[in-house]
Amino acid sequence: MASHETGSPNPEIRNDRFQPFSLRRIYNALGLIKQEESNYLPPDTSVESIMAKVINPKIALDLGATPVTVAAIKGVAVAACLVDFWSETGVVDYIDQADIVYAQALAVLPEEVAETVRRCSKAAMTYFYFEEYVGQRIRRKEQFTMYEAVHYLLSRGADSIVYREILRTDGIDYPGLTAAFRIRQALWDLEDDVRDLEQDRMSTGANVVLMSTRGNRRDIRQLAHALWTQSRNLSIPMPMRKAITQQYESTVSVLG
Repeated sequence: MASHETGSPNPEIRNDRFQPFSLRRIYNALGLIKQEESNYLPPDTSVESIMAKVINPKIALDLGATPVTVAAIKGVAVAACLVDFWSETGVVDYIDQADIVYAQALAVLPEEVAETVRRCSKAAMTYFYFEEYVGQRIRRKEQFTMYEAVHYLLSRGADSIVYREILRTDGIDYPGLTAAFRIRQALWDLEDDVRDLEQDRMSTGANVVLMSTRGNRRDIRQLAHALWTQSRNLSIPMPMRKAITQQYESTVSVLG
């Protein structure tokens, strides 16, 4: 597929009222809208913390994506972080800003690609049904099996299919690409949960480590290694494989 022309985000987009597709409307349609803001505000909602999570644009660049594609992936990834903050806190500013960033990211893509990304985004947002179910079980102090914890960890990368669809605009496509993005994200989330372990003990406990291993570092290492091993069987290019390995090493390093 031929690469598309370089463009720039639409500066006229202000909020979801002017958009034919709104992340906030989709979230409302799922019946998950919070009536009140949460008393718990995660400490990692700064611009710096968001950008630390946004690794996929660099991966796209290493895969040979055009600047427009890289910018679109960056916008979608930032929007995904903002939606996560919205789901945790109910603070409306997060979802409104996510809609602006998301619309700007899609504005630079060919319309047929943007429409595919919208459909994939709708599917990805059904993840929040599962998150709510997990949250209810956590509030009931239930313990999860390792299988359930891994399933939840991998489900947090539900937006992986979106990045693959955007990359296909530049003719970049491999059978294992969606799974690779999902595994790298899972390893990142696992590292984040390890770092936030004590903090999460004091708050909601919404931490995959607490869900299954109760903080046992040997079990966490085994989980990280299982994810990395799974990635070795995927049909993916070397830059993607390298990104997963680097994240695996970073995750293991926090365990000491």
